[in-house]
Amino acid sequence: MKHLRPLRISAMLIALLILCTSCQAAADSMTSNNTYADFGYAADADDMLKVEAEYVMSAGSSTSPSVPSDAMDSENQTSSERKIIKTMRINAETKAFDRATAAIEALCAELGGYVESSSRSGGSIRYSSSVVARSASYVLRIPAEKLDAFRSGMGSDINVVSESTGIEDITDQYFDVDTRLATLKTQEERLLAMLETADELEYLLTLEERLAEVRYQIESYTGTLRRYDSQVAYSTVRLSLDEVIEYTQVIEAPQTFSERVGIAFRESWADFADNCKDFAVGFIYALPTLLVLAVIVAVPVTVIVVLVRRGSKKSAARNNTNNQS
Repeated sequence: MKHLRPLRISAMLIALLILCTSCQAAADSMTSNNTYADFGYAADADDMLKVEAEYVMSAGSSTSPSVPSDAMDSENQTSSERKIIKTMRINAETKAFDRATAAIEALCAELGGYVESSSRSGGSIRYSSSVVARSASYVLRIPAEKLDAFRSGMGSDINVVSESTGIEDITDQYFDVDTRLATLKTQEERLLAMLETADELEYLLTLEERLAEVRYQIESYTGTLRRYDSQVAYSTVRLSLDEVIEYTQVIEAPQTFSERVGIAFRESWADFADNCKDFAVGFIYALPTLLVLAVIVAVPVTVIVVLVRRGSKKSAARNNTNNQS
């Protein structure tokens, strides 16, 4: 009997501990239910807990909102479709500025694109000491699948000096925004359903405030997706066009001494010819001025010559008279 007494005492202590734990859990449960019962929504306590949990997850972490299973399935189905943004930069020149600019705009419209912005500067090429050539700058939006067709169809009036193409893969960003949007739409539907049964003013205001935040985020993400879709569907072409007299020749770097000598000889004669042309053109431009200056100088010179000749004749006549006398 002495050996059984400690066992009895231990059993009584365990039973007492279990009883205290059960009472505490029941009290916590009553407190939780009474919290929502005070608002008259004891039946909707679980729904409120869900909304609050979604609100905390969405507001507390902007990068990891709750994602429904249907949104995840949609992401897995479309993840194989890549979202690529293409951009192209072209620096070109032309001898026929008006015809080239008209051809660029017509080709853009023919391929289903449009001119997002454009600008022009300069007058026309003048053969004088100050050459003012025209230039144009375009930002074109071309359907992505027709970008190569635009590049090859620019025409012979345009000489491309340099070009570059950039590619940006936004697949991860795109479907991340798409998933967030699906999550927010699910939250909007749940909030609208809860608003239909809401009677208490404070409860109603809380739901409306959360609904306004969700709708604002939906509009923001919808705008982001539209911008992504536009950038993916229409590639951006930034084209600058300069008017020139002669096209720029792309010459590869010489490899041997003889190639360097040959290039120097050709360039020296080309420069000499250009200088002669510039001198002739400049002389023609200056010819009216030279003629006016010649007239201005010739008049007093002629008067002086005439006066000198008259003076010489008078002097000669006087000398003859003196000699005869």
